[in-house]
Amino acid sequence: MLNLSLIETSMAFMHVEDDILYITLKEDADLKVENIDEMIDARIRIQNGKKMKVIADIRNIWQASLKARKRAASSEMQSQNIAMAIVTDSLASKLLANFFIKINKPSSPTRMFNSKEEGLLWLNTIGV
Repeated sequence: MLNLSLIETSMAFMHVEDDILYITLKEDADLKVENIDEMIDARIRIQNGKKMKVIADIRNIWQASLKARKRAASSEMQSQNIAMAIVTDSLASKLLANFFIKINKPSSPTRMFNSKEEGLLWLNTIGV
């Protein structure tokens, strides 16, 4: 089991547990390109070059700029993913997740779920 310390960025908390990266956005997160760049740098440190399955809990998101969504779908971010489960619970977070998945088209398998447990079940079906 791989457990690393919690990393905090301006808009998110990240930690690795059982080779899965958990990203939890902070309350009222308003994502801009510079926040995504900060997350990419944090992921490089915490993942140490290893591709991982990701649980991205965006239930606290307030908004994400078009440029931020494009950057999140970029090869610099996606090359670190095996697959990503996005956890949502509100209309706003579901709309942003849908835009990200259908418009920005991340290169790694990406799906939206109502709970972390559902997302983990799906991630466990994805081969390495």
